[in-house]
Amino acid sequence: MNKSPFLLVSYYTKKTYYEKEAQDLIASCEKFGIDYHIEGIDSLGNWNRNCLYKATFILNQLEKAKRPIVWTDADSILCSYPTLFDQFPCDIAARMPETLHPDDPGKVRSGTLYINYTEQAISLVKEWVKMCSESDETDQICLKKTLLAHGEGVRFYPLPATYCMIHQQNVDDLPSNDVVFLHTQASRLYQKLIDHELVEFPFLQSLSNEELKELRFYNPD
Repeated sequence: MNKSPFLLVSYYTKKTYYEKEAQDLIASCEKFGIDYHIEGIDSLGNWNRNCLYKATFILNQLEKAKRPIVWTDADSILCSYPTLFDQFPCDIAARMPETLHPDDPGKVRSGTLYINYTEQAISLVKEWVKMCSESDETDQICLKKTLLAHGEGVRFYPLPATYCMIHQQNVDDLPSNDVVFLHTQASRLYQKLIDHELVEFPFLQSLSNEELKELRFYNPD
């Protein structure tokens, strides 16, 4: 079997509901014949520290795989094959919504990332790792600051919206066929559970992936 030109990677926190989410991501990778490495990690203490580990994880996978890496959050799924990544002449790519002000902390979104196996990309990711290790800000804010401080000479590409689509609607309201990566915003619920800001009710354990998604997007209005 031929390998995909890139390796899709992600991780989830063990003993959390992200384990269920990752199964949907794995199924979608297998559906489209994409090589993947998705693993569970022990919690690093809170939701944000778990997310800040993303930079280190990506660097490790780059150095092991020695080929381009595509990162996507464990709560996302592939809706179609990401043809953009088959032959992608850039060092790093991320979603940068045109509607957001350049100073908006969410201007660079890290839910879906492409990191090429180049000296420039590896050097940038190492700086991102350093910034994440020294910061309590989010990984995407750290990525934005890293790009601003160390991005000179790095070929950056802004991903189209379809490569980092946020699922705002009810889970049954499927998006158009143009969507490639669909992010289902598991942090709406799981962040509070992991940080012990919300009491975990036993019935949650018995819910399926679909029912958990329905719960996150439930709107009584």
